[in-house]
Amino acid sequence: MLKTLTSLTILDISFNSFNSTDILNSLCNHASLIRLDLSDNPLEGSLPACLGNLTSLRLFDLGNNKFGGEIPSELGNLKQLETLSLRFNHFIREIPDQLCNLSSLAFLSLSENRLTGKIPLCFGNLQQLSGLYLSKNNFQGALPSVLKKLKHLSELDLSGNNFSGPVPEWVGEELTQLQSLNLHSNKFYDLLPSSLKNLKLLTQLDLGGNQLTGAIPDWIGEELSGLWNLVLSSNHFHGVLPSSLKNLKVLTNLHLGWNNLTGTIPEWIGEELSEFWDLRLQSNNFNGSLPSCLGNLTSLMVFDLGHHEFGGEVPCELGLLKQLQTFSLGFNHLYGTIPSTLWQLTKLQELDISVNSLTGEVSEIHLRELKSLKSLDLPSNQFIIEFPMDTSISASAHRAGFCVSWGASVLIEELENMDYTSSRDEPIYRHHTRLDRRRIATIRGP
Repeated sequence: MLKTLTSLTILDISFNSFNSTDILNSLCNHASLIRLDLSDNPLEGSLPACLGNLTSLRLFDLGNNKFGGEIPSELGNLKQLETLSLRFNHFIREIPDQLCNLSSLAFLSLSENRLTGKIPLCFGNLQQLSGLYLSKNNFQGALPSVLKKLKHLSELDLSGNNFSGPVPEWVGEELTQLQSLNLHSNKFYDLLPSSLKNLKLLTQLDLGGNQLTGAIPDWIGEELSGLWNLVLSSNHFHGVLPSSLKNLKVLTNLHLGWNNLTGTIPEWIGEELSEFWDLRLQSNNFNGSLPSCLGNLTSLMVFDLGHHEFGGEVPCELGLLKQLQTFSLGFNHLYGTIPSTLWQLTKLQELDISVNSLTGEVSEIHLRELKSLKSLDLPSNQFIIEFPMDTSISASAHRAGFCVSWGASVLIEELENMDYTSSRDEPIYRHHTRLDRRRIATIRGP
């Protein structure tokens, strides 16, 4: 039928179940096509070279299919293209130099393929690009300086590759229109170049998963005041949190986990930055007690303070974080009982308070209050655990997919060490978790 539509200019059959590449061959003679969107289908096979005949195309989207083989060099004939997306496929080998002929391109996405080699030096010809997305491939080497010619770039995503070397100074000197810079999961090393402070329009900066060193620079908070997403996790940053970060008033995501940061959690996090909904500081070397002002972060949904040297009691103000879905205080030196306010976080899905020195009772009543809870980690504390034996956790407090694990002096099956006493007629098992921290009991849902 498509062959008869000789004047067709727009074809959008995205989000369907087409699986035959015959449709591509049937379109090769439709030179009038301006927009062609076949994204989000299970199409597979190689792209036919005849697609190079569609010289009127301005938008060509084949994203999220199963195409493989090499990217046809004939796509370089589509000189009117403004948007080209081949993301989420299985393309291999290098980017053909012929794509550099697409001088009208504003958006190019080749993310999540199996492309290799280096970014072609001719990419400097693509000077109209505002969005370049090459994430999750196998590109390697230093960032080619030819990219500094792309003066109109507002979004650059090179994450999930094997780029290496220092982050070049020219990124901050030449690409001053950047609003989003993502270099996550590469092999960049050395200090952050101070030229990045020139990127005044940045709203997202993701440099996580590299080998960057030094202290977190003051200029991030002093110069990049528009940041709402800052990711520096899984690097080698050290020192204390710079107080300049309190200037990032619109910051909602802050990921600093898996570094070598030290010191205490500063009061300004809870007093100055009220917009957080994702705060991850896990696996550093913070110490001291948790400030009660953290209870001001009432928009938080993810809060990870695990794997530190925190001591003292858990502040009851943390129970004010009513939006929390994931909360970790595991692997610290916290003591005392769990504040009753924490059992009232009805949106909480995952709670990890393992490997501390916490005491008190954890009962079925607590789990009933945590209506959304799917995972509760309690190992290596000094809790008294109480649950009705006839429920086996599953019938009453235990929802589908729910998992409870605790460090116990006995395994659940060792019934002779359980106390069945109860003020009610139903049996209760009661065991203490302070004797042997090497034994772990786990109960999983269906």
